[in-house]
Parts: sequence; structure tokens; C-alpha cells
Amino acid sequence: MSTTETALSTHLVVPNGYEDQFLYDIRNQLRNKFKITHTTIQIEKEFGDKEYHPYQELDTN
Repeated sequence: MSTTETALSTHLVVPNGYEDQFLYDIRNQLRNKFKITHTTIQIEKEFGDKEYHPYQELDTN
């Protein structure tokens, strides 16, 4: 990693059933469309009927 590289770190919440090809395609699109060459992508599965996802901000009002 250097000062000339663009990096991205993210969590993605995806429906159940997405496979490794999905992650591969995302990395390719980030590289080709946005020149992001260093990615850290963590895939989280949907929680179905739960009210919120652990990474979603909670409304405390």
C-alpha cells in the first residue's frame, strides 16, 4: 500500500445465496470503474425477519 493507491474497506449486507463470484465481480468493478486497487470487503448475510442489522445505526429517539 502506498500514497498513490486508492483503498476501500467496507461491510456489505447481501441476501443469502450470494457466492464467491459476487465478491470477485465487486472487486473487478471497483478496480475497473473506480481504480480502487486495494479492497477489504466483508460480506454479511441478511438477518431475515430481524428488525435491524448489527451494523445499522439505531434510532434512539
